[in-house]
Amino acid sequence: MTEDDLKRIENGFYTYSDFFVERSGDPKAHRLKQAHTARVCENIKVLADSIGLDATGRNMAQATAWLHDVGRFPQFEVYGTFSDPLSKNHAALSVGVILRQNFLEGISRRERKLVLRSVALHNRPCLPEKLDPRLSLLAKLLRDADKLDIYKVMMAHYRSAETGETSFITHDMADDGRVSVELAGEIMRGKGFHYSRIATLNDMKLFQVGMIYDLNFPASFSAIRDREVVPVILGSMPPFPESESLSRIIATYVNQKSLL
Repeated sequence: MTEDDLKRIENGFYTYSDFFVERSGDPKAHRLKQAHTARVCENIKVLADSIGLDATGRNMAQATAWLHDVGRFPQFEVYGTFSDPLSKNHAALSVGVILRQNFLEGISRRERKLVLRSVALHNRPCLPEKLDPRLSLLAKLLRDADKLDIYKVMMAHYRSAETGETSFITHDMADDGRVSVELAGEIMRGKGFHYSRIATLNDMKLFQVGMIYDLNFPASFSAIRDREVVPVILGSMPPFPESESLSRIIATYVNQKSLL
C-alpha cells in the first residue's frame, strides 16, 4: 500500500463521515467518532514506529485505523446508540461500509483481505489463536491503538462535570453506586470479562480496567502507565474494599509489560 492509497482512504473516510455530520440535527456523536478515528490513526503510527514497522506496513496499519469505525456512523444514525448489544456489531457494519463504498479500490487483493479482517477482528473479546502472522500483527496494532483512545475519551468523560450531555459514550449505563465484588475479583485474578456481563456504569469501568490484559505492545503499556489511566478510572468509582489491591495488581502488571 502506497502513501497515495492511504491518502485516498483518509479522504474517503471524511467524505463518508461528513455526510452523517451534515445531515444530523445534533452531530456531536458523529464528530466524536471522527475525532476518535483520527487519534487512533496517530496512535497506530506511534505503535508501528515503536516496533520498527516498514513504510508499507505502517500504511496498512493506518488504513485499518481510518476504516475500523466507519460502521459507527450508520449505527448511531439508525439506532441512536454506540452499544453493539442494543444495535448491531459495529465491526461487521464497518466491513459492509468498506465494501459498499469501495474504500480499498486499487490496492492488492492480499492487502484488502488483511485490512478487512483486521477491521472485523478489532472488537472481538480476543483474537483467534492461529492467525496469519501479518494479520495478527495488524489486528493487534489496531486493537491497541483503539483501546488507547477509548481510554483517553473515557478519562475525559469521567473527569467532566457535564457527563449527561455525552452519556452515549457510556451507552447510557445507569450508576447504582455499587461495585461488583465478583467482577473486580476476576480482574484481580488476571483476566477480563465479557462485555455482555456489563449491567451498570461501574461494571463498565471495571471492564475498561480489564481491557488492559488485552494490550500487546510495550509502548501501549507505557502510555497506560504515563497517562495514569487506572487511577483515573478507579478514582471515578465509589470506594470498594478491593480497590487498593486491584490498583496495585494492575500497576505491577502494566509496569512489567512496559519493560518487555
